[in-house]
Amino acid sequence: MSADLIRLSDFVPEYARYYEVSPQEAAHDLYEIIEALFQEYVVRQGKLLPEHVFWVGGARTSQPSSKGYELDFGGLRKYFKALAGPNGAEVSLLDCFCRADSDYTSIPARVVYSSRASLFEWIVSAGIESPNFILGIDGLEGGGRRDSVEGLQAKELGYISKIISGLVNLVFEVDKAHSEHQLDKAGRERADKIKREASKLRNERKNFDLPKAILSLAEEAGVDMCKDARTFRRYMEGRSRPGKR
Repeated sequence: MSADLIRLSDFVPEYARYYEVSPQEAAHDLYEIIEALFQEYVVRQGKLLPEHVFWVGGARTSQPSSKGYELDFGGLRKYFKALAGPNGAEVSLLDCFCRADSDYTSIPARVVYSSRASLFEWIVSAGIESPNFILGIDGLEGGGRRDSVEGLQAKELGYISKIISGLVNLVFEVDKAHSEHQLDKAGRERADKIKREASKLRNERKNFDLPKAILSLAEEAGVDMCKDARTFRRYMEGRSRPGKR
């Protein structure tokens, strides 16, 4: 099997091994990622699960099945949520639609494949931090691994650049909201909303979520920056996931 490919059944074991967490913790984290992707692609953009990211093959081949299986977010969410539960070790099937049978069915997670490169790109494009294990830290060797790490570094730098640029633009928008006075009704309402969101940053509560508040301000100001509070928090606080090598 190509080093770029990963079976769905290997997601939890690889994640758990890479981050040194339990299978249930790994499944929970992966469920959270799928949920965040669902919110971005389905709720916000109205898009379906792309077939070049996840598809159904066979036990011995990754070639797409001729029966036309359609995977969806619902099946993936249910799968990882079940793995995170008390009977997670017994979970091995994924629900999906079969065009040939015109009905829903359950298939082994082992015959569901994903492209590491496509999956990584898909996650990052949603503004979500992609777990590094996806790039095959254990599965890629030699030039393949080197190229993947270099690709990761380039994407990380691009993401950081986007955040910094967004913060600079956010400062400009807040300044404009406070300094411009010759505005029409819509302009005044927008400026007032920005000022209200900006005022919320002055909060001394110990459990105050500053990254989330900044992203809320950016959304109100129409600044393109980062869509995921967890990712933004990671860059703000300089922390990676506990247990990461």
